[in-house]
Amino acid sequence: MPAPEPPTPPPAEAPATVAEPAEPRPAAAEAPAELDPNTPALLTVTITQGLAELRIDGVKVKKKPPYTNISVAPGRHLIQVEVLSTGRVTSREVVLKPGEVKELRFDLD
Repeated sequence: MPAPEPPTPPPAEAPATVAEPAEPRPAAAEAPAELDPNTPALLTVTITQGLAELRIDGVKVKKKPPYTNISVAPGRHLIQVEVLSTGRVTSREVVLKPGEVKELRFDLD
């Protein structure tokens, strides 16, 4: 019977290597996430005349003032404010993009 081979000694541990700090990378210019084209816009309308009615595309806004964060479909809209005491109507046309936040101010004094 042949003599058993002597056990192999464990490998010597390699010296630890210290990694050099990585060079800072310039931040990649991230493109904004694409919004769904049907994402509503948010419209805030400020009216300086206290007794006035707000209409969007001819439809009375049932919400009471302040008119903030009104969800509106993207696209072209007619915004109208009617002073109730005089019947005077002031109109503005706006084009809203998906997800846009828009503020309008009507000074009717």
